[in-house]
Amino acid sequence: MHPEQQNTLERLAELSRELDDVIHEYDTYERDAIEADIEYEKAYARIFLSLDGSMELRKQQALLDTADERLDKEIAESQVKVCKERIRKLHAQLEVQRSINAAQRSQFVAEPLGQYT
Repeated sequence: MHPEQQNTLERLAELSRELDDVIHEYDTYERDAIEADIEYEKAYARIFLSLDGSMELRKQQALLDTADERLDKEIAESQVKVCKERIRKLHAQLEVQRSINAAQRSQFVAEPLGQYT
């Protein structure tokens, strides 16, 4: 095996491991985002129902009182988006490395072995 092909195979293995890790991270972030969304909705509902006054006043006060929960929700959703983008980039890098590997194999097969030309 040529050194270039060995390097390509090592890079493919590295990218594959990294993709596995990021997919595991994604699962964690997605679960965290779902939990944060539910916590925000519960907090909003509790506050909204505990207030008196007009509907609009209760909505606005509930928004103010649940700002921390909403921030947690937005951060969790952002982490999911960032992780999705990392997965997309890793898939693209894997495809590039696979193409390089295929080209190197074709070149290796086409080269004369042990012949002096």
